[in-house]
Amino acid sequence: MMEAGFGYKFESGHIVQMSDEFNHKEVVLPTLQLISDARYQTVQREFLEGHSAFRAGDYEKTLVECHKALESTLKIIASDRKWGTAEDANASKLFAAAFENGFIPLILQSEFSALRAMLESAVPTVRNKLAAHGQGNKPRVNSVSLARFQLNQTAAAIRFLVDLDSEN
Repeated sequence: MMEAGFGYKFESGHIVQMSDEFNHKEVVLPTLQLISDARYQTVQREFLEGHSAFRAGDYEKTLVECHKALESTLKIIASDRKWGTAEDANASKLFAAAFENGFIPLILQSEFSALRAMLESAVPTVRNKLAAHGQGNKPRVNSVSLARFQLNQTAAAIRFLVDLDSEN
């Protein structure tokens, strides 16, 4: 497919769009490898569903599935580490538990004060504002660039969290 210029690649049993070679190689592929572990099967399913929705042009679903994959990652880590978070905890509460329990290294908490705000708001806020709630009388239109960005930032956040989990 790549040789013929289609812009897609067959990876881990799935056809993946190659819109940005660097992000794919450095972020998406390593993330797909990390979440292929049976422990992260729900994360993998949700992330790949987001990728599939992106390929199909359903950018709203892309945003929703990305958020689900990120939240599932946090729930798995929180459960395994016994942080005492509720099963229905949202991303904000899960990130709060990650910081409160020292999962996010202290140096990142103090030196990068915006890290917490970025992690708590990036993927969840885009989903909340542009995909998760009723549209009312004005249909939403999400762009390919926003959906691509959401896929990439979700992969980066998941990779960061899974890497941290495996290091500790």
